[in-house]
Amino acid sequence: MTKTIDFDEWKAEYEPRVYEDSGAYCFDHEDECDCEFLYTHDQSEIDYDYEDEDSLRRAIDENRVWTWDNVGIRSGVDNERSELLVTKKPWTEKMEVI
Repeated sequence: MTKTIDFDEWKAEYEPRVYEDSGAYCFDHEDECDCEFLYTHDQSEIDYDYEDEDSLRRAIDENRVWTWDNVGIRSGVDNERSELLVTKKPWTEKMEVI
């Protein structure tokens, strides 16, 4: 059975990476705002040969990667066409963010 967790609780507990300065346009605000944008990875980045702590492969092995697609956010790598999110804290059971 998959456990569910509220988005705000998930964000506070697992601490997903966010863009430091995305330069992205915020569709919710017309002026500059303090909105945070989640930092995503394309699945093609899994096989890059990084030898550091930011390695996506290492994050997958440590259960710190989540799938983000049209269905929502789920623990692990679930769909090959989805974006991936990396968190500081690893997940210990299958979860879905609601």
